[in-house]
Amino acid sequence: MYAPKNTGSNSIRYRMMMRRLMLLLLTPVLLHAQTKFSGILYNKLDSTVIPFAAIRVPETGTSILSDTKGAFSFDVPGHINNITLSVTMIGCKTSLSYKRPFRKAEHIYIDLVPDTLNDVAIKGLSAEDVVRQAVKSIPVNYADSSYFSYSLYRYYERMNGRFINLIEAEPVVMFRLKSNRKEITANEAFAVRHMRRSRLRPVINGESNKEDLPKIMSENPIYHLAESSLAMGKFDRCEFNFDTTNRTRDYVISYVCKYFSSDSHGFNNPGSTFYGESWEKGRLVIDRGSFAIKRIQRQSIRNPKYNYPKNNNFVWPDLKYVAEFVAAEMEADYEQVNDKWYVKSICHKYTNNFIEVKKTEPVYTLTDVYEWYSVNRSKYITKDVADMFAAKEQSKKMKFDYDKQFWDAAAFPFHYDDKDSVYHDLERNEPLEDQFYAESRKTGN
Repeated sequence: MYAPKNTGSNSIRYRMMMRRLMLLLLTPVLLHAQTKFSGILYNKLDSTVIPFAAIRVPETGTSILSDTKGAFSFDVPGHINNITLSVTMIGCKTSLSYKRPFRKAEHIYIDLVPDTLNDVAIKGLSAEDVVRQAVKSIPVNYADSSYFSYSLYRYYERMNGRFINLIEAEPVVMFRLKSNRKEITANEAFAVRHMRRSRLRPVINGESNKEDLPKIMSENPIYHLAESSLAMGKFDRCEFNFDTTNRTRDYVISYVCKYFSSDSHGFNNPGSTFYGESWEKGRLVIDRGSFAIKRIQRQSIRNPKYNYPKNNNFVWPDLKYVAEFVAAEMEADYEQVNDKWYVKSICHKYTNNFIEVKKTEPVYTLTDVYEWYSVNRSKYITKDVADMFAAKEQSKKMKFDYDKQFWDAAAFPFHYDDKDSVYHDLERNEPLEDQFYAESRKTGN
């Protein structure tokens, strides 16, 4: 190969020529170099990330899922200059196109439109709008024909820090349902097939037996909407906000009701005796596609500035104590079976202080705890169970027959407190098994 003499301007021209030659030789390599496409999927409505969306790239044959933070990435061969992202998830199927050069990380905003309730304009919904639509959709989303739930139930108390009065049962709950375009209402009835209880210790005014299944059923806002904070007539006194920490596909909405709660004396209008007694905060998990409420959590808290009026909070019949609300919690979970949602569990506890008349410090602090879990459901029951059913107002007359073999196999978790701590207090004077057997020999309650 000829090389020019390495002197003066010839030397400069030679070096420039060699550089051009090297660039020409490397160009095919650079054009066909493999690069990476990265992106993060966001919901255009509220800028929350979209996890677990299916993403397909026809040009490369790539199929991947976005991770829990909505992120994804894949390699793009150098000879491909244009790509198409086919994004699929519940409530959405869309395609987007991109061409080189790709940015470091594409922020991709997608319209999520429910595949049911097509008349809903999703874009621009506020947190309150989502809750209103969820309540409006109750007659569509939830079981609206009567059914039976085979379940487990627990009640106990905690008085001045000590656990007392444990009652556990296996009730069959008959949900007698009526529905219209605005709501579904329930009139529940109960048949108790198994039951056991510890020694019952009298508490305030001799009360010792509050195994009240109708009470815990009434805490279910889906079928008892009017008594709950989800009744839309109360929304003007509540504040709703999206939970910005949520990383799931569901709507997660927090709310606050500043001047009333679902517990104690319930809802009162301004100027009434118990208005402002307590306030409520909570959290709702709502399915993004159907607007079904999947979980309800709430807390009711006594307003420290509220003073009970005279003659309105005495404990009857002897009027020895006045009762003052302290706090309460409730959690309800729902599960989908085919195209309908059913209540899965309800847990509720509330605490009152009992103060002797003309004194200021509480003598008793009493917490009542209720826990109910649905095990399975059926449209039918056997005749022996049918014969056991009592009307709602007769439900306290539960059949009581301790079956150790059944209870050894039917253990269910404590929701609020540690099982060992509860049992430790109950067994201070007598083993629980002995108490169960002794109480089973008593007739009625």
